[in-house]
Amino acid sequence: MTQRVVNYTYGTGNPVLPNGSIDVRDGIDNLQSLDVFMNADEDTYNQRDGDIVKTRAGAARAVGIQRVGDFTTGCTVTERNQGVLYETDGTVYVWLGALPKSVPAGSSPATTGGVGPTGWLDIGDASSYARIIDELSQPDGVDLVGGAIKQSDLVLQPVTKIASYNNANVTQAWKDSVASFGYVYFPGFTSTLATYNIAGDDPALHGATVYVDDNVNLAFDYDYYPLIGSLKIHGRCKLTFTSKGFSAYGGEVDYVRRSAVLNRSPLVASVVAFSDCTQQTVNSDTWTQGSLGSNSASAILVPLTAGVTSGLFAPIAIGETISAHLKMETGTATSLGVMLRCANGWIKLHRAPDSPGAWTYQVKQIGQPVVTGSVAIPAPSNVLNSYSAGKASIGVSLTSRQTFRLIINGVAGYLPLGSSMGDIYEVGFFADGASSGAVARVTGLCSYKTADNKAHGAAPVSLAIYGDSTAEKWLSTFDMYLPQVIDGELSCRSLSIQNFAVAGETFAQQFARLQANGPGLASIICMVAGTNEGQAGTSADAFAAQVRQFIDYCYANSRTPMLVEPWMWYSSTFIGGSGQASSNYDGVSELREAGKRVAVAAGAIYVSTTHELPAPLPEYFNSGIDPLLRDDIHQSELGYRLYAELIGSHIIEYLSRVDTSARNVPDYWKNSAVVVSIEAGSTVSKDGINVSLSVNAFTNGSAVLRLPRGCRPDRPMSFAGVFSTSGGLYGPCRVRYANGNLIVDGLTQVTSTIYIDAIW
Repeated sequence: MTQRVVNYTYGTGNPVLPNGSIDVRDGIDNLQSLDVFMNADEDTYNQRDGDIVKTRAGAARAVGIQRVGDFTTGCTVTERNQGVLYETDGTVYVWLGALPKSVPAGSSPATTGGVGPTGWLDIGDASSYARIIDELSQPDGVDLVGGAIKQSDLVLQPVTKIASYNNANVTQAWKDSVASFGYVYFPGFTSTLATYNIAGDDPALHGATVYVDDNVNLAFDYDYYPLIGSLKIHGRCKLTFTSKGFSAYGGEVDYVRRSAVLNRSPLVASVVAFSDCTQQTVNSDTWTQGSLGSNSASAILVPLTAGVTSGLFAPIAIGETISAHLKMETGTATSLGVMLRCANGWIKLHRAPDSPGAWTYQVKQIGQPVVTGSVAIPAPSNVLNSYSAGKASIGVSLTSRQTFRLIINGVAGYLPLGSSMGDIYEVGFFADGASSGAVARVTGLCSYKTADNKAHGAAPVSLAIYGDSTAEKWLSTFDMYLPQVIDGELSCRSLSIQNFAVAGETFAQQFARLQANGPGLASIICMVAGTNEGQAGTSADAFAAQVRQFIDYCYANSRTPMLVEPWMWYSSTFIGGSGQASSNYDGVSELREAGKRVAVAAGAIYVSTTHELPAPLPEYFNSGIDPLLRDDIHQSELGYRLYAELIGSHIIEYLSRVDTSARNVPDYWKNSAVVVSIEAGSTVSKDGINVSLSVNAFTNGSAVLRLPRGCRPDRPMSFAGVFSTSGGLYGPCRVRYANGNLIVDGLTQVTSTIYIDAIW
């Protein structure tokens, strides 16, 4: 048997449903399949769903038995599709027993094995085969083959073929098509624009699947947001809104133009030297340094202290991610995780070694009891065991002096978390509840940074959109383009984008909706409102107060607020009365500016449409160039795309944001043998230090501070310092950096204050 292998165009993977696929691409594949069925000489071929089926020729050969002889003259049967004619009654028989079968001359079915399940089978007179072959050859012959797609299912049924079709109002025909086929198809059956008129907002059409050709115009009597925004349009077409006097183009969302290089800030990995790390046991407020175990090129063993927190600790720089794999080498532990050493205490995030799920959050302020967070920190996946503490790569990304992310397998489990324990200096890979003599193994300890100091590994974006008609779902709106903008940038991914915007509602009404709905799973809440306040003449101060309420609500619920400034609009009088009956287009600048000032001061994500988008001008309306506004106040398709790119870029910028402000110099960096105290206000960064040190019984050439990795010069250095005494004596001294230490000499007084202000 011969087989033809056919490669089809789309390969959508759509199931073959009882009523057929409604995807036009599957229809094209099916037409290809029909062509092979009708014309191929091979016995079988592969359909788009992967099944092997007979061609027409193969079916004919299978059904039209090949005659090899008759019982009168005798013959030999070697195949199941070979028939033998019994001339006495004109009947053809096939042999069901063992092959080959010898048929003697002058025999009959009864005398050469008999008729039965293991003998001869009567399959009718020979004339029936000619009839079968003739029927299979007809245009609808495929309908006779069991399991084959019927001829009527190979093409979309256009609305023009529906009995109720009436070009003056196709609403009923549309409804009938959806009821019969599950979709409506508007063909562009003329060389000019084919217009279909739709009257009213019929709920029966909401959410309908619509197929359109390119030269189709759907003419609605109004810009119904609930209807237009719910349609699942395949293809692109023109939509005209007769009562509003404007048109729009859209439908199936095309991909936004993007650079082929997504991650323009690739991560650079570097090894964290084990010599820069320490073994620490933490018992309440007491840190005790121990000894590290043996190490290889890839891992180090860390002896653990039974009953308390202990592990490997490494200094971490702002803008840096440090991660490793942590497991028990010997013994057991109740939990594994990461710990942050802070100026005023510590922070722990941990869970059981070998089970997935949310992580426990604990903080300890010096002198205060341990507090367990009321909200557990979700992992990137709470169901996959590969994200459990003892099986994953775990670590911390430090995005500012007091904000960080829990990183599991390179991805954040949550938005940046804030430290209530002051500046963060070290990340530890620790175990709790270790058994006696237990040892942990830390593998692959590495640092990750970008050349432009951006954070990677953001949690998947969950976005809730509130707003007015400039944000509500309509035709190819900006929320439809957002995933294309976000996905892939700096390892980000969109997980959930929910649009709650309602045309005609004010900022205050949408804020009330947000409060009623609650923040849900959204990590970022985007407000795209203020246009209706602007039209109503709401004062700038009143609008600013509304913005403040929205931001405070988001922060109170641990969500990130995002405010999109109302875009420019103009009166419909500038475009001949088309579009919307808008007002106060020239009286909104103060309102915009007031909202902006409040949002920026509060640290919200702020999107300035006026400063970051081109101006929508009435001169573009009906010019043949995309006008940015489809009417006088709402975005065109290009306007929606620009919104998506702008909003998406601000989200990416926020998620990758790093604040490199200098950290305070912690007390445990000092050489206690000579340094009595570090004065308040002493700071250090990756670029320099400004510190005041009180020393006693000082010996020139002594080290005063041990600088950790990330806060060191990249070479030996020497620079000037100043010392003073309580008696008002000032003098110069020399400061050297070598091997991680700041070393001072040139003092003439053993008790003094040393001032070091250096840049490297």
